[in-house]
Amino acid sequence: MEKQDTVMKYLKYLHPDKDPFELSGKLREPTESPLWGNKLARSMATGYFEDQKKAAECISKLDGDVKPEAVYVSLNPCSESLLSRANHKLKADINRTKDGEVAHIRNLLIDVDPVRKAGSSSTDDEHEAALSIARAILWDLHASGWPKPLLGDSGNGAHLLYKVKMNNTRENVRVLQQVLKALAQKYDTDQVKIDTAVFNPGRLVKAYGTRTRKGKKIEDRPHRVAKILLLPKKHEVVGKKKLKLLAATFKSGKESEANTPGPNGERGKLDVPRFLDHYGVKVLKTKQHGNSTVYSLDKCLFNEKHTPNEAAIIQTDQGCLYYQCFHNSCKKYRFEDARLRISGDDSLNGFWLGDSLKEPLEKPRVKIVSAARLVAKKVREKPLINGLLGQRESLLMYGPSGIGKSVLSINLVLHSLNKCI
Repeated sequence: MEKQDTVMKYLKYLHPDKDPFELSGKLREPTESPLWGNKLARSMATGYFEDQKKAAECISKLDGDVKPEAVYVSLNPCSESLLSRANHKLKADINRTKDGEVAHIRNLLIDVDPVRKAGSSSTDDEHEAALSIARAILWDLHASGWPKPLLGDSGNGAHLLYKVKMNNTRENVRVLQQVLKALAQKYDTDQVKIDTAVFNPGRLVKAYGTRTRKGKKIEDRPHRVAKILLLPKKHEVVGKKKLKLLAATFKSGKESEANTPGPNGERGKLDVPRFLDHYGVKVLKTKQHGNSTVYSLDKCLFNEKHTPNEAAIIQTDQGCLYYQCFHNSCKKYRFEDARLRISGDDSLNGFWLGDSLKEPLEKPRVKIVSAARLVAKKVREKPLINGLLGQRESLLMYGPSGIGKSVLSINLVLHSLNKCI
């Protein structure tokens, strides 16, 4: 009954207007079941429902009796005509919902997935890393005026489900695609990635309350139950203006930090030699290649095992910047990534052509960084406070007022200072 209650809450969030939706089970092997007339289903069992209670009952039986790899429901409402395929029942290997069979887009899925071998469940550490990134995205978007979404544990990673209200048009789908790409550019790490392919209207999404059974179940890669971690009381919609603002922050591979405003608001061209020299990045040689200048580096910024001259900063005559390394493992890196590796969040003021460095630029002693970057950092130094706080870590304490958080914080700082002295 608890499983069915969870499924019902979920369906009411996804499809509050009780529009038709798809229900599908992805099978681990060809299976016969009374749920679809004892016929052999090779890979999928699918049905279409309007009655959420009947759908919840079917999902519960499918998960409990058949034990598929996963149970899914459609992210957005389907055309009513699809009920004729399998009206409130499952059928074996029938056609799934096409993007053109969805009239309205009602939900945006942000799928945060840990990097791991294909076809396997996540470890506890991988699972927690994805949940941490999802929470960081939720906090950041909420701070920029987005409403609270449904936060879900998908069993292997995390989901954020935001309510939207859009017609299924090419332009609107492209906006959602750019939103996911913008989030991936900001929050992707070596351990966790944002799935940028889940923007299409006919997308399926995990049914919460059911178990995820990807790959072989082993001790460190368990099969977990997908859960709702946060269900907002109000189903507030993300406005199209906010979606477009976030989508506009996505930078394609042809764009770079060189196109950001200069110190006086103008479009500037970065003085690459001065920038690299200031931060101690050694340039072995400079050469002209077509309309671009290539600054060959002493070493790759992302893998020191790569030999000299295999990595370079490239600047076009128009000022666009690129990072290039000849190894496939580094093809994903752009100049923005290289800049963060070289100078962190330091301002580029003083490095635009025509500027003068009136005084040495010092790295600030205090930086504001996202929670996602804190999670991704690897800390190897000895701890500042054993078992509690590392030298390059941040400690977050929260709770109701009056329990002594401030006093504890002051004592921790004093303890740290005494140890440093």
